[in-house]
Amino acid sequence: MSHWTPYATEYEPLAAGSIDGTDTEPHDRAVDRAMHAHYTPPDVDTKTEHTLFVGRLPHSIGEEKLRAKFSCFGKLKSVRIIRNIVTGQSKGYGFVEFCRSSDAVNALQDSRGLEIEGYRVIVDKAAGQRLKGWVPRRLGGGFGGRKEAGQLRFGCVERPWKRPIIVESKTSSMSSDSKGSYETSREQCSSEQDREKYSGRKDHYSSRERHRDHSRRDHDERRRDRDRYHNRSYGKDSQSRSYYDRKEEK
Repeated sequence: MSHWTPYATEYEPLAAGSIDGTDTEPHDRAVDRAMHAHYTPPDVDTKTEHTLFVGRLPHSIGEEKLRAKFSCFGKLKSVRIIRNIVTGQSKGYGFVEFCRSSDAVNALQDSRGLEIEGYRVIVDKAAGQRLKGWVPRRLGGGFGGRKEAGQLRFGCVERPWKRPIIVESKTSSMSSDSKGSYETSREQCSSEQDREKYSGRKDHYSSRERHRDHSRRDHDERRRDRDRYHNRSYGKDSQSRSYYDRKEEK
């Protein structure tokens, strides 16, 4: 964590698909596709440290308008908008190369929030030749992305990584001596608690047995009283018979 940076120095598709760069499994199919992709950047005659990537361009803008927008930051060597090879329509991004690397650095800082024809564009360092292991967006990699697609990529200027949250356990920060004393005290406490628990359980069982004995004796006494009552009311001798029995015999 001492060398942590919010921006990628090497491109890893799995880390780019994570909000803090710590994911261990791809969360969408595009990341999995980028992890197995084999991409070789094309040979270009531009200098990486002099070149900036410009994304989210309106499709109506051409090289001349893009040059006019960035010429205020320094002298430009070349401006290129990436187009469809068949239709010739703009793909919405391009590259601007400055004559001096210092102008590219200043343009990167001063172009935050830059708008072109009402569109807020993205300005970042060109990653194709700069980052080792680079995989373009068409193969599931790249940076940025839209929230609606659910395939956001992190580690760039537009969407940097968030610092990972590392939770350290209390036991790991204790020394071996303190940990040993802690374990001993915990064992003592547990043994005392066990003794109290079992002793309390024994007392509970004994009290329950006493209550059961009392209930059994009460039940026997009530049963004997009921038997005596029935014997008096329905005995065989006439003296122990009830009033209603003698009346029916008459």
